Amino acid sequence: MKAAVVLSLISAFQIYHQCLVNTYALNYRFHLWQISVLSASFPIGKFFGTAAVYPVYRKFSLRHTLDFDAALLVVGSIVSIFPSWLFLCAGRFLIGLGSGMGFISSNVAIYELTSFSERPKVFFVGAILYATSIFFANAITLFGKLPYLFLVFATNLPSFFSGVIFMRNRELFVDLPDSFEVQRGSDSEGQFPPMRNPFWLAVILMVLNVTIGVPFIMSYSTVIFIAFGLSEKNAVLFSTCYPIVQIALLFLLRRVSLSRRLLVLGGFGICLMAMFLLMLTLENENFDPTVRKYLLGLLFTVLAVTTGIPCNSAICLITGNSFSANVCLNPSFRAI
Repeated sequence: MKAAVVLSLISAFQIYHQCLVNTYALNYRFHLWQISVLSASFPIGKFFGTAAVYPVYRKFSLRHTLDFDAALLVVGSIVSIFPSWLFLCAGRFLIGLGSGMGFISSNVAIYELTSFSERPKVFFVGAILYATSIFFANAITLFGKLPYLFLVFATNLPSFFSGVIFMRNRELFVDLPDSFEVQRGSDSEGQFPPMRNPFWLAVILMVLNVTIGVPFIMSYSTVIFIAFGLSEKNAVLFSTCYPIVQIALLFLLRRVSLSRRLLVLGGFGICLMAMFLLMLTLENENFDPTVRKYLLGLLFTVLAVTTGIPCNSAICLITGNSFSANVCLNPSFRAI
């Protein structure tokens, strides 16, 4: 379980950087193009980090991808605290680069280091840290406008310590295999109908994540609440409270025996319904303005809370199906 926490810290927990755009936008009067670049720097880094996982693994090993992840988190955190918008963007890019590598390699490592019966608990830890990171990013705004240097220091300290914690616990991962034999060809691909093929399953689930606005919600939740007509104070409260409700919902669902497929499909269904009602309310001007803005806030909160369920369940589903279909491990390292 300790290994799961360490791996979640350098992967799922780092998603809070996606939410920090809210905090920076409300605290400092950046130009619109500066906010845009600041917002894009982290996901662009994640994109290149994800693309780099396989080449790094092929050149070195899975452990090296985790090492690079932790090192980039530490370096990116240090770069970010220099008192300049340019350094902040560069630091966010480096942290995104590490996080992109971590999201892939950490899930592979978790699959290798845990048995089938342990994985629900392990992925639950990641889901809780995911929601906690969103709470952390939004809760900072409750303290009002903070000095720039203090704010960037406080928001990058968790990434710095996450990288350091991994480096101090590298011995937990000495049992990771150095190589994976990937089975390619018609025999492997023909085991699944098109809609259940692991590759297309991953593509479909990620497209659905984007469709329900997961990245957009995380990046701009407070700004969206303000656009609905809520005061800045209430918008910050809504943005801070929804991750708490998300955590409570995760604990509640843990007590109920539901399949991952049901969680994914049911979660996406609720998200789409909330989005549909949100759009109807947004276009209907017959509501009393006060009722309308709080109804919009409530529906957006339901959407934001619910996204955490299919988003985290999809990761478990993709990881399990991909390994079952395409990867043949050295028998001495099999987790199951």
